[in-house]
Formats: sequence, C-alpha cells, structure tokens
Amino acid sequence: MKNDFSPLSQNFRGEKIQLNQIIKYPLLFQIIIGLVCALLNLALCSIQDYYPIPLFMDTVFTVTASLFGAVSGLIAAFLFHLFSMFVHSNPPSDLTWSICSLTVVLVICLYLRKRNIKQTKLDFFDVLLLLIIIAIIISIEGAIIFTILRALVEYRETAQVRTFYLYLLRFDIPVFLSAFIPRIPVNLLDKGICVTLGLFIYKGLCKIKWLQTLESHPQLKCTPKVRHKV
Repeated sequence: MKNDFSPLSQNFRGEKIQLNQIIKYPLLFQIIIGLVCALLNLALCSIQDYYPIPLFMDTVFTVTASLFGAVSGLIAAFLFHLFSMFVHSNPPSDLTWSICSLTVVLVICLYLRKRNIKQTKLDFFDVLLLLIIIAIIISIEGAIIFTILRALVEYRETAQVRTFYLYLLRFDIPVFLSAFIPRIPVNLLDKGICVTLGLFIYKGLCKIKWLQTLESHPQLKCTPKVRHKV
C-alpha cells in the first residue's frame, strides 16, 4: 500500500491549500482591478492615436484582469469599450465589439477552471493553446459583427484589416469571408502579444507581498488518497 499526498501548504488564514490550485480573489478587489485595467487598456490604445500599428492591442490588461477572476475580467472588458465610446466619440454601435473582449475573458476563465491550475503556473503550451482558441473564436465573432454592422449602419472595416478586406472583395469573395480571413493572422499576432504580456504583468503583480495575502483557495480535506498495489 502506498500513500499519495497532494502538495499542501497553508495560507495566512491557516487554511490548508493545494499549491497548484487556482487562486481566487475577493470580489471588491476584483471590481477595483477591473476598473484599473479598463483605464490602462484605454491608455494603451490611446497611444495608437500617435503611434499607429496594425494591431488591436486592446486586451493586454483585460487578460491580466481575467487572471484575477471572471468579475475583474468582465468589468475590464466592458468598461474599456464603454470608456472608448465617450473618449473617442465612437458611435454606440461600437459597443458590440465588447463581445470579442468578453469572449477573451470567458475563454481564459473557463480554461483555468477546466485545468484547475494556479494562474502563475501557466506555461508556453497554455499560452499557445489559449491564443489559438481566442484568435479563432473572436475572428469569427468579429466577422459576424462587422457583416451585421455593415448591413445596418454602413460600418467601415477597422484599419487593422481594411486593406486585405478590400483586396478580397475585389474577387467577389463574400463580405463575411473577406472580413474573417484577414482577422486570423492579425488576431494570432495580436492575441499572442496580449496574452503573453497580460500573463507577465499578472505574474509580476503576484510578487507583491500584500497581494499574496488576498489569495483564497478552496479548503481541502486532509484525508490522503490511497492507492493499492495489485
């Protein structure tokens, strides 16, 4: 007979925790993080007004917020688009693009929940898998949103994919496909940068000692798993 213990430790409350288990943060803290990350996203995107690049770069801090929890991620995603509408005088129809940002949050949170892995333990494989899943899903969403907006309000394609989109239209490729195809490479590169930077920022913040005291883990039973040799 062999005893198999999961790696256990104690947090500041004296609760026994599993070292590699997903970390949970207090609700009020997540709300604050969500608001701060929304403002940081807005500031980062505002830089593109002066130094334009062919990438969106609008979810770096959304990724960071998502790693703190679903609440902080959803707040950061939606408020960023809401703030952008007022700051840049965008039409209300631009709020529909928040669907893509909200999807980024949900994919990250569901991935963490499925694996039940500590956020700081995400590795290269996790980042690669996340960015592929996110890029494909939001490229489909983005193409759908643009196709609908184009039909309803004669919406112009975003600058990041406009040239390729117009080129494809010249060959009578349907609007949806012309909007979808350019988004794949752009989102792969863009989300690759955003997910990587967002994770690095989160890991850096986790080194702050007072932040570590906010960590909460589901309490575990102390009964060890028992395996029997046959």
